[in-house]
Amino acid sequence: MSRDTMLTSTADAIGNTPLVRLNHVTKGLQATIAVKLEYMNPAGSVKDRIAFNMIEKAEAEGKITPGKTVLIEPTSGNMGIALAFCAAIKGNLKFQLVLTDPQFAVRGAIERAQELVKSIPNAFIPNQFANPANPEAHYMTTGPEIWKQTDGKVDIVCFGVGSGGTCTGVGRFLKEKNPNIKVCSLSC
Repeated sequence: MSRDTMLTSTADAIGNTPLVRLNHVTKGLQATIAVKLEYMNPAGSVKDRIAFNMIEKAEAEGKITPGKTVLIEPTSGNMGIALAFCAAIKGNLKFQLVLTDPQFAVRGAIERAQELVKSIPNAFIPNQFANPANPEAHYMTTGPEIWKQTDGKVDIVCFGVGSGGTCTGVGRFLKEKNPNIKVCSLSC
């Protein structure tokens, strides 16, 4: 959806984020470095894309029902924010924040989510770490955006890696366009 028109839903504001050249970084070099401003998504991160896609897919597959389903997701932050946002715009999906002991990191959050889904009726874990709708969101949106915004003139892409969905989805799309593109991941 274009950011030049009035949108019919907040969901339409997800994606189509700007790609901006970092001119000062490349001053004197024969290189162009650009960053995708994913913080411009409505809930403030790249996770908006996957949260919305995972909810849409789960709803289409009959795995969740607005007004009944409780979403549970292990997350260190942005995914939780994005899911709460998307649950609100989808209408009447329930989302509750449960903090886990930080000493157990992501593993502790995953274990707690698995406990909760067994004890809460109509609970569902979208599971950003294993859900194919995660990389699919980037294959369908972020990858094509980068290709279009660079006029196909991209030779290396780098991503901070959390669940791996951005790197996987964008990388797959861009490599289909140009198999010589290098895809790099950075552990954050």
